[in-house]
Amino acid sequence: MTTKHQDPQWVKTVRILRAQVRAAWARGEEVFCRRCGGEIRPNTLFDAGHIDAHGEPTIENAAPEHRRCNRSAGGKVGAAITNVKRTGKTSFIPLPWA
Repeated sequence: MTTKHQDPQWVKTVRILRAQVRAAWARGEEVFCRRCGGEIRPNTLFDAGHIDAHGEPTIENAAPEHRRCNRSAGGKVGAAITNVKRTGKTSFIPLPWA
């Protein structure tokens, strides 16, 4: 888990978002994934996604996402970070004109 996901403000934001989604389901409202636009069915697992990855950890910057949508996008970034930590190597190749 990244430092940004351990931030007390983000933890609070996730708690608020999850409560909002549960309340919407209780009212019979549909909840949609921010990434794919598909419905997140009641009582299924979902993640809180960042609308702007570099934005503030506030409720305005959070939205519900299917787990598969959230983790397929963020998983690649997280894997790259982990691999650099393990090997000390990066896959970055400088461009010849840079």
